[in-house]
Amino acid sequence: MADPAGDSFGYTHKGRSGFRETMSLMAELGAETVLQSQPTDEVVRAALHRLLASPQFANSPRASRFVQYVVETALAGASRTLKEYVLGVEVFDRAASFDPRTDTIVRVEATKLRSRLRDYYSGPGRSDAVIIDVPKGAYAPAFRLRTNPNPAQPEPAENSDSIAVLPFTALSDARDDEYFSDGLAEEIINALSQVAGLKVIARTSAFAFKGKQADIREIAATLRVATILEGSVRRAGDRIRISVQLISAKDGYQLWSQSYDREITDIFAVQEEISRAIVSVLEVRLSSHAAGPLVQRTTSLEAYQAYLEGRYHFQQLTSSHMARGRECHERAIRLDPGYALPHAGMAEYYYYLAFYLNARPRDVLPLGMAAAEKALELDSECAEAYTFRGVLRAVYHYDWNAAGEDFARAIELRPNLAMARWWRVAWFLRPLRRMEESIAEGRRARELDPLNVVIRAGEPYELQLDGKKLEALQCARDLIQLFPEHWLCCFIATFVMITEGFHQEAATNIRSWLATDPENPCGLAMQAFVHGKSGELAAARCILAQLEQTASERYISRAALAIASAGSGRFDDVFRWLEKGVEEHDLMTIIVLLFESDPVYLPLLHKMHLGPGDAHNTGRTAP
Repeated sequence: MADPAGDSFGYTHKGRSGFRETMSLMAELGAETVLQSQPTDEVVRAALHRLLASPQFANSPRASRFVQYVVETALAGASRTLKEYVLGVEVFDRAASFDPRTDTIVRVEATKLRSRLRDYYSGPGRSDAVIIDVPKGAYAPAFRLRTNPNPAQPEPAENSDSIAVLPFTALSDARDDEYFSDGLAEEIINALSQVAGLKVIARTSAFAFKGKQADIREIAATLRVATILEGSVRRAGDRIRISVQLISAKDGYQLWSQSYDREITDIFAVQEEISRAIVSVLEVRLSSHAAGPLVQRTTSLEAYQAYLEGRYHFQQLTSSHMARGRECHERAIRLDPGYALPHAGMAEYYYYLAFYLNARPRDVLPLGMAAAEKALELDSECAEAYTFRGVLRAVYHYDWNAAGEDFARAIELRPNLAMARWWRVAWFLRPLRRMEESIAEGRRARELDPLNVVIRAGEPYELQLDGKKLEALQCARDLIQLFPEHWLCCFIATFVMITEGFHQEAATNIRSWLATDPENPCGLAMQAFVHGKSGELAAARCILAQLEQTASERYISRAALAIASAGSGRFDDVFRWLEKGVEEHDLMTIIVLLFESDPVYLPLLHKMHLGPGDAHNTGRTAP
């Protein structure tokens, strides 16, 4: 196959546009960043490790894989092989029949990569001694040293009583040990999150640094915490050795460390000891609730290990992992029917089936409610169960008062449970238009889990509902740059652009989105809408027909069908699909209707008890 046009620029140092790109980057970074001789391979690899651990890359496997591949290929002396076809096949898993002339994924992702690099070197990497660049017009990277790097001191945490628990290192190659060590760290996070006087970073953000060789102080600065807990786990038969150390982000000094050699059956006692030792070292005062046991226990070690494995799979949010996670949770329940957490996990599972994996909501949401109720029957202080019962009371029963009470109780039990705060925003405060509280609660959720893609996805939506249209638009653009592969981010950001009239910009984002997820119903619906706004009704109706055919074979969001109908000029069908979505408790339909100000949709809002004058009690205020 002939080389793509983009490859004709050749090596990095020969392309004039590549030179201009590098000069532009240097200018943006300031006069003090004049560059000099080539760095060694070891120095480049160290710079790459720091870059991959940054917020710009830690949550983007695609961008991380791209930059790592081109850097390692260049260091191996094979820059000549960095052609568009090779990258499409090796990095983006295209088939051997991949044709760069018709499939633009490499060019699209290269543009995003260059933007991420700019963001990194103007933010977390502004003091890096080495700059990694991928100049425009080529895919071979350039490496340069700064002559006068100006190290920036990490921004201090706002709260000295703050901690991030990093994933513990499993000192063996057994996959079960990875589940166990990850689960141990997560359980300590859960225990500490009950302490009202302590800011605890949520699992999603803390685990973003798993496998990254980042400096402790850099991690602390990114997460805005004063202390970091790291540890290791070694299992040998029925024995376990856990080593932990608490580190000050200010100077990197060890505040406390301890090793525990125990029988594996003592794992809950060890978790409790570690959690209380941290509270003691940080001199945080325990609330009356947290004065009791911090660690939720089970009578079955096997049930606990099955639950930990299930949590690992649920975190991946793919169909195969979700199915495996369900099996693990069900096994945990069989092993210990009185263990509340696996039941709460099943409530979460059924919610995610409806929201992320296109299950019919009326089929799965009642099962989620039953699981949450069972968890609370077993443990009346299970914050996870209150959280998801609150979600399900909102989206399945449209009972906003009861949902608000559940979210408040979850936050009372676990003040640092970021997702409880976030679901309170998404499924209680926003629908009731309590925007001042919504913004404050959303900000608190982002502080506790700053790298959580779901929490970040809601920010532009929140700003737009509050009438801050320019801020919402810029936030949408930033979101696309940070999380270009996540469908929810793509949907929210593109929806904001469309509703603000930026159709061409939305069209560009949709093309990138569909290049990586070509059958996503919401992406196709957005594309149909933009076609319609551009006068391309035939193209819009072709997509609508495709979605209707898919809907005849399996469930897809009624909101997607409504959006595609609007783009196709079939406005009676818009109301019909949205009405069907309300009746079926389609989650995307609820989100779309919250944007609508047209009085024609008031009957649908009333059906959800969200119309003007509806008697939806506002529930308790969360602490």
